[in-house]
Amino acid sequence: MNDNINSQFSFDDSNISFFTHFPDLTLSFENVTIQGNAPFSETSLIKAKELSFGVNIFRLIFSRAIEVNKTYVTDSEIEIIKDQFSRVNYNIAKTADNIEEEIEANSNIDLSFEGLVLTNTSIIYRNLENGVTVYSKGVNYDGDLKLLERKLELGSKLTIDNIDLVFDKIEYLKGKKLRAKSFTVYDTKNLSVELDKNSIWINGLDLDFEGLLNIFEDGIAYDLNFKTNNGDFKKLASALPPKYVEWSKDLKVLKGNLNADLHLISSVGNVPSEYRKEEAILDLEITEGAITHNTSEYNLENLLIKIQGRFKPNCFNVKVDTLSFTIDDEKSYGNLYLDGSSDSLFIKYSITSKVNLDKLNKALTLPNVKFSGVLESDWMTEGVYQPKTSKFPKSKGYFTLKDGTLLTARHPEPLKNINISAKIKNDGDSYASSTLDIDTLSFSFLNNPFKAKGKFQDFDNLKYNIQAKGKIDFTTLNKAIALPFLFSEGKMDSNISMVGQLNDTSQEKKHSGTLKLQNINLESDALQQPLYIDEGNFIFLNDRVGFTDLKVHYGRSNATLNGHFKDYLKYFLYKKDVLRGDLDLYSKKIDITEFFPKVEVIQTNSDSLTTAYTKAGVTNGVLQVPSNLDISLGLNIDSLQYNSLEISKLTGNLGINNRALILKKGQLNMVDGSAKLEGAYNALSPEKALFSMKIKAQNLNIKKAYNSMVLFEELLPAAEKASGSISTNYELSGTLNKEMIPELRSLKGGGELTGSNIQFEDYKLMGRLSKKSGFNALNDPKVSEIKIKSTIESNVLELERFKFKVRPFRLRTEGQIALDGELSLKMRIGLPPFGIIGIPVTVKGPSDDFKIKLGKKTKDLKAVDAEDPDYTDEDLFRLNMLKDSIREGMTLKEITAMEEHINNITPNDPIRLNDIWLLESVWINGEEVEIAQYTFEKGNPVLEINIRNMSFLGHEGCNNIIGEVLIIALGKITFGPVTSTDMMCPNPELTKAYIENLGQVNRYTYEQLQLTLYKDEIPLLKFKKN
Repeated sequence: MNDNINSQFSFDDSNISFFTHFPDLTLSFENVTIQGNAPFSETSLIKAKELSFGVNIFRLIFSRAIEVNKTYVTDSEIEIIKDQFSRVNYNIAKTADNIEEEIEANSNIDLSFEGLVLTNTSIIYRNLENGVTVYSKGVNYDGDLKLLERKLELGSKLTIDNIDLVFDKIEYLKGKKLRAKSFTVYDTKNLSVELDKNSIWINGLDLDFEGLLNIFEDGIAYDLNFKTNNGDFKKLASALPPKYVEWSKDLKVLKGNLNADLHLISSVGNVPSEYRKEEAILDLEITEGAITHNTSEYNLENLLIKIQGRFKPNCFNVKVDTLSFTIDDEKSYGNLYLDGSSDSLFIKYSITSKVNLDKLNKALTLPNVKFSGVLESDWMTEGVYQPKTSKFPKSKGYFTLKDGTLLTARHPEPLKNINISAKIKNDGDSYASSTLDIDTLSFSFLNNPFKAKGKFQDFDNLKYNIQAKGKIDFTTLNKAIALPFLFSEGKMDSNISMVGQLNDTSQEKKHSGTLKLQNINLESDALQQPLYIDEGNFIFLNDRVGFTDLKVHYGRSNATLNGHFKDYLKYFLYKKDVLRGDLDLYSKKIDITEFFPKVEVIQTNSDSLTTAYTKAGVTNGVLQVPSNLDISLGLNIDSLQYNSLEISKLTGNLGINNRALILKKGQLNMVDGSAKLEGAYNALSPEKALFSMKIKAQNLNIKKAYNSMVLFEELLPAAEKASGSISTNYELSGTLNKEMIPELRSLKGGGELTGSNIQFEDYKLMGRLSKKSGFNALNDPKVSEIKIKSTIESNVLELERFKFKVRPFRLRTEGQIALDGELSLKMRIGLPPFGIIGIPVTVKGPSDDFKIKLGKKTKDLKAVDAEDPDYTDEDLFRLNMLKDSIREGMTLKEITAMEEHINNITPNDPIRLNDIWLLESVWINGEEVEIAQYTFEKGNPVLEINIRNMSFLGHEGCNNIIGEVLIIALGKITFGPVTSTDMMCPNPELTKAYIENLGQVNRYTYEQLQLTLYKDEIPLLKFKKN
């Protein structure tokens, strides 16, 4: 047995007998225990005094085949469990493959059961997922099975001495007796179940049912009929929850006839389209009903209800032909007819009633509720309701409730002084011709009175006069009666007056008053969890309502709001109108993911019952923005959480308009850096949204950014193996999927990224490049600065050519990276000292298995960057000397030799030219003229040489001069044309000679802080260091 189940089967003794269940040969096990499957292996699924298997003795004798055709379970306890994580304890059968292997190995054993018999069995069913528990004792069941042409016929009888049903902590059927007969056909080929000739008897109430179940892999479609005839109120009451059973025992009169027929067509889960039907048909009749409590002198009599209804999605036909009753000779009666849909509905309705609720309360004396007052109504409605065309049926009537009280078991204090007086009138057939007068709406609870009244005309262009004053404690009131509002907790204190017409701009609305809210709990299907208004003070002033220090929280998020709304009444009354407002929001913390649509999934790591199984909310839809908002929101948020990304000090202006969010002038701190951000978001559907953003960020921590930003991870996979900081100026747009993650193929944009002090560790590209080239310095490199310009479109990141240094090499990279990981890069390893000689590299293939190819060494003077800030003056000197020394046609070997030669030159002489020099002498017509004997407007002429920029500047004593240094090498220097100002100056002969001689220089000597410039061997100018 244990080989065939995923559980443990144990027993005390066994025997074989012809007499236990004659004429079958019976194999019996005594004191049997079958454990549940994991993770319920420590609890019992079945405990039985006896578990027996009936063997067909004739098959055994004549064909030597063992056919187990019936199973007997006697004096047993069965516990069936489904926990809150959808795990069950009865999944003990091994897979079909294992069973087939066993059958093939023992081909003379037939394990097809033809029947099941339960005797004196207790069954407990616990479904912790939906809060249902069923206790049943004294269960006796006898079912027979027949398999004919792939159809399995099951006939059964069931009796239960005592059954209890608990749902949502409420008991039903407590202690009821139940009998059932059924005949069911299972079509194993088409996976359907035909219910035929089925009946249930519950404490004397008979219920017949039949129908068809079609079973699919992920769902069930059903077509069922339920019917009870000639039932009566007493039998019906016996099947009600226990408190009403006890109540019915105290009634001296409880009678009435019940006939009901219910036909249900529907489905659960995923089924084929032809089975996706929704329909319910109801036919209910109650006649000669009467109820009188033992303690009452008043009788509820002549109860008559006749209802026929047919319901389809957004389409229904309901006929309440009669609804009437009498209490103390006062008759109430009415009827109702509905036909159509919510968009277009024909209504015919009338009711006439005058009920003394105190008499009705005494006649019924219902458990847990008491009421009193006088209710009177005379109401008639007939016509078409079409909200899109503003049609409203002709109506006339009134409703009053005077001096009402209501006391429930939910709270010891009653709702008192309930007074309602309302009249409706519509002589036409439209919204415009309709009026509603609520002359009185008042009540008192816990000594807090509330009064309101209102007059409403022309519902197309509503004219209103509303007055409300008083306090309501919703938390306590909801304990007394279940409130049908969005909120069920909190307090309200109002003193409001509103007079006006919604769309009349010619007259100013007269709104005034105050509204105070405290600890209000708002619940809505649109929200994942309740929204709490901790505190808020509203002031009404004509078409605006202002508020100060409106404190709210939602989950872990909180905010304080100040500002105003405009034209708010149309929005709250009609919803389709736009709510406009100007608000300022301050928050210590907002977790934006709390506002995403979510579904619950089970998170688990093992099958142990001690494992901390949890249901976690997983984003399953994009953030929805209402279409009827036009709000300007000033932001000041200390901490904003977006998944694992923590943003601090967020400020900016957020616009909410027509399902879109638009952020302007956003500033924030994140991952150790700061950023300026502008962007937009627009939900296109429940599962897709557009976004665009422009970000300018400084000094972001690479590791933190990679670990907390999905987009960063996708666009910069190399950051996984890097540390340091980056800055970026980037624009990006695309779409978000239902997990609120960017769809990579939709991304489009471009910009620049600058990295500083980047250290790579175990970065595959550089590691494999190091191994392929033999340059160890390229493995785990450190890069002081890198600047990358890129664009992204059609799932490809296009990298413009960029350079970076890994000492002693100078690298260059460009190419494409597909966002699915495919690489197509061109690189160049510039060899030291200046990278003029380099090795071309190509990188192609998927990111986890790319190929690297090295080319032959080449020269490239453009690879040298004279603007490199890391160059020292000596480096620049050597670089310029090398560039000036390379000639057309030189081989790589010659260039390499030249590099080595120049690199070994001591650059003291040319480097020392990079300074400011004072003119001492100028040669005119071959004669040296000393400057000291002359006076100049600006002092002695000055020459400042800048080797880094290959330029010079200065003055010739009066006019400023500037120009280029064309060549500088060991002992060689030439200057380009001199540009100067043009003023009349003293000593024109000297200044002219100074400029002319400067243009003829082609070499120099330097000695003892003295610089002499020559043309070949002829001296022209002599300077001393300033």
